[in-house]
Formats: sequence, structure tokens, C-alpha cells
Amino acid sequence: MLKLILAFSGILLGLVLSHLASEELVPGRHYLLLAKRTLFILAILSVSYFLYPIKDFWFILLLIFISGLLLALTIRYHHLWLEIPPYLLLVSIYLLYPDATVRLLLASLLFLYGLPLGALLRLPAEQ
Repeated sequence: MLKLILAFSGILLGLVLSHLASEELVPGRHYLLLAKRTLFILAILSVSYFLYPIKDFWFILLLIFISGLLLALTIRYHHLWLEIPPYLLLVSIYLLYPDATVRLLLASLLFLYGLPLGALLRLPAEQ
């Protein structure tokens, strides 16, 4: 449980970073979005990789479909509430996955995903 709490601290640390470097947020918005999307794809691909030996192909396909849909929605619509479902998907995978090694990997990816997410929470929505 401590790993999950530390994973959530990535958002708080991202908010702290956005306060420290507030003048860099607007020019660096593109790179923060790129980092957030890349880390989300990396987390989904790593979970899919570790699910492959279990031979649960329907779950892998469903996971890839839902994550692709969430990624497309966050790219198309820039609303603050659309940042919650991808994070909740990763947290639910963390809670459901039984292997401790994969959970540690997912917790570190959640922390890294939270850094640009927390920094982007301070920016106004792009028009």
C-alpha cells in the first residue's frame, strides 16, 4: 500500500514543480503532453507484455482498446476531468495484478506519469 501512496505523490510533486517553474509551463506544454502520453502507452504496453504469458488474450485486447479510447479522448478533448480515467485505469490494474514485481514497475510508472500530469493541472485548458 505504501507503493501506491508513493505513486500518487507524483501528482503532488508535479504540482510543486509547476509552482517552482511556472514560467516554463506554457512553452513546455507540448513536451509535458508528450511525456504524459508516452508514459501512459509505456505503462499499458508493459502490463500487456506481462499479461501475455497468462494467455488471457481477451483481457489484453480489452485493455488495449480501452486505453486507446482513453488516449484518443484526451488527445481530442482537453478537459481536466478527462485526465482522471487513464490514471484510474492504471491504478485499477495495479490493484488487480497479483505479481509484486509488476506492481512495483507499475507503481514507478504511475509516479512518473503523475509528474507531467500534476504540472499540466495548473495550466488552463487549450482552446
